[in-house]
Amino acid sequence: YRYGFIATAISTFIFLILFYLTKDRLQLIEKNVEERCIETNNLDDTVLDIELTQNKKFDPNPHILIFMLIFIITFFYQIFDVISNKIHSILAAIESSISESIFTQLNTYTFQIFNSSILLAITIIFYIVWYFRGLVSTISKISIAVILMGIASLIIGNFTPSTDENLNSILGLTVVIYTIAEVLISPFVLSYITRLSDVRFSSTMIGSFMFIIGMGSRMLSQYHGGSSSFGLLTTFAIISIIIGLLLILFRKKILKMSGGLD
Repeated sequence: YRYGFIATAISTFIFLILFYLTKDRLQLIEKNVEERCIETNNLDDTVLDIELTQNKKFDPNPHILIFMLIFIITFFYQIFDVISNKIHSILAAIESSISESIFTQLNTYTFQIFNSSILLAITIIFYIVWYFRGLVSTISKISIAVILMGIASLIIGNFTPSTDENLNSILGLTVVIYTIAEVLISPFVLSYITRLSDVRFSSTMIGSFMFIIGMGSRMLSQYHGGSSSFGLLTTFAIISIIIGLLLILFRKKILKMSGGLD
């Protein structure tokens, strides 16, 4: 527990420093949907730009999009939990028989520290890239994230730890993939939802967002009983990949729903 809290404290301190160094640039990145509709849209899409800028009475009414995103993030973290449970069950099953593997030397708590370290490293790498190259489309990040989570689910769902062969690579690859997915989706969905909502109710939206995710995840967990079976992982993977592809396919429609906010 001590090492876990130390790792959390160090991570939080690092992100506070990053925030302090870049806080003056945030207002240039974050735009609320009301502001975005007033400004000239620049979506790198001539047809959509013309539709949004010429329609002066355009009212995006993004409430349906907000509920869609809440559903996606709730489902995303449900897959995340199922994959984590699968990894921990694998570690528990092989701990006594395969002592050479680095993963089998880790109990649940120290494995979380390993996972957090990977999360911190990937976040910093992405942050540096986004700082110098700019943030890419929010919808694109969400789409890639749910597809990656589906791929991670397929990888770990089809893995049977009968021997130590490829154990490190399979578990390591799964952790890296779902960590990248989490970095791509977690902060941006929250930011996107608050920007889509009325600025007067942003705090309310954050609280509602957290409450619905928690309750939704709890209900889904009760439904499948916390199982991490092959069938459940495969089903979740297929649904996740389909959601990601649909987001890519209907990106222009989503941008219209958001009033061009991306």
